[in-house]
Amino acid sequence: MRIFKLISNILFGMSIFIALYTLYKIYLQRSQLPRGACPVNTYSDLIYLSIILLVISLIVIFIIERKQIK
Repeated sequence: MRIFKLISNILFGMSIFIALYTLYKIYLQRSQLPRGACPVNTYSDLIYLSIILLVISLIVIFIIERKQIK
């Protein structure tokens, strides 16, 4: 069980790091784009990746807690 908790924590940390990196890149790119342009479309794959990693982390935590209750 400890290995799954470690994996879950690593996935959570990676998702937070990727999300913060993406927000930073969007913030920097927004200052260089003309008015009305959307910088989020460029980094949508990183946004989806961070969401997927976060969901997987939460699923693993949920499974661990379910097995500990039984």
